[in-house]
Amino acid sequence: MEILIAMTFVIVAPAAACGVLYYQTEVDAPRGLGPLRVSCPHCGKPQRFLRLPSTAHEFFFGGYTCGDCGCRINKYGRERFAQSD
Repeated sequence: MEILIAMTFVIVAPAAACGVLYYQTEVDAPRGLGPLRVSCPHCGKPQRFLRLPSTAHEFFFGGYTCGDCGCRINKYGRERFAQSD
């Protein structure tokens, strides 16, 4: 019985977490993983790999604010339109 419980925590739980993360990435959800490098959709400037979030939304869910044109970009490289932060 102890082996069954151990297998659940060692194999099944991480596999389920990876499946959920993969799904969140595929549907472009806030909790998914974005690409490593994105460019601004307006001016085309590549954004820095290490970022300083300027809003709470960027801090919790990722994203960028372009230093050249001020465009707000989500972590998938698409423009993020104004919303309450």
